[in-house]
Amino acid sequence: MEAALALRRQELALESEVEMEQRVADFVNERESEMLSNLEKQLAKRGELSKKEVSEIIKTLESEIRVKMEAALLDARHSAMEHYES
Repeated sequence: MEAALALRRQELALESEVEMEQRVADFVNERESEMLSNLEKQLAKRGELSKKEVSEIIKTLESEIRVKMEAALLDARHSAMEHYES
């Protein structure tokens, strides 16, 4: 009985982690859309950017997304583990 409960807790924690990873993936997709929109606006304002400038902008935005995604995933995992440990 106790082993079954432990397995169920583990299953619920994994399901929760999968759901949170999906939310993170959705967030990333939304952020990428925002990033492209912002880049298009910058292009419209500045005329033509050099390939180097565009590359730097994209790298910066990708880095920001990666940091936010990792932080959100870490928070989600921590929250899931706390929830199922209690």
